[in-house]
Parts: sequence; structure tokens; C-alpha cells
Amino acid sequence: MQPAATAIVFGTFPPEMRGRAMSIYVGSGLLFLAAGPLLGGFLVERFSWHMVFLINVPIGIAGILISIAPFFFPVLMQMLGLLTGVIQAYIFAILAMVYIASATRNRAGAGAAKGDRND
Repeated sequence: MQPAATAIVFGTFPPEMRGRAMSIYVGSGLLFLAAGPLLGGFLVERFSWHMVFLINVPIGIAGILISIAPFFFPVLMQMLGLLTGVIQAYIFAILAMVYIASATRNRAGAGAAKGDRND
């Protein structure tokens, strides 16, 4: 499946845009590959294991809405295209804050289950 997707990206974009297209294609896959376990662990720790499955419902609805939006709102999609860099920077900042918070928290403090503390 990977070689076919790469061929589609190469066939769709002109030579001067292929590098950028491939970086977005590969980068987004790697971003979500890294964010998946982080989000899954957070949901299980804070809520329940059921949330790992339920989180896919709003993501699926958002994906459907985003995929049909260009057909119904072409002017809106043009305006959103201008905000892509801002949105990417915002997502990066959120992920960086979540990573820093998870890496620096007290292991036996916040988030520890009852009885796990070494008092």
C-alpha cells in the first residue's frame, strides 16, 4: 500500500512541489504514529479504556466533514488554506507542551493511582 500511495503523490504533484508534498505525507504519518500512544495512554490513565475506542467517533465525523467541505464551501476552504501554517504551528505547540508535561511530572505524584504513592 505504501508504494502505491507514494506513486499517487508523485503522479499528482508537479516536480517542483513533490518534495513538499512528500514531506507533508510522510510527516503527518510519523506525527500521528508518535501521538497515538501518547493520546491513548492519556485517555486510559485519566478516563477509561473505553475512551480509546470512543475518541475515533468525533475524529471520523471531523474527517468526513473536512472531506466534503470543498464541495460545499470553496471560498471558506481558500481562506483556510491561508491559515495552514498557523494551524500547524499551533498543533506543534500543543504536542510540545503535552510532551514536556508528561516528561517532567512527578511519577509518584499527579496521575498515580491510589495506593501507588511511596509515602
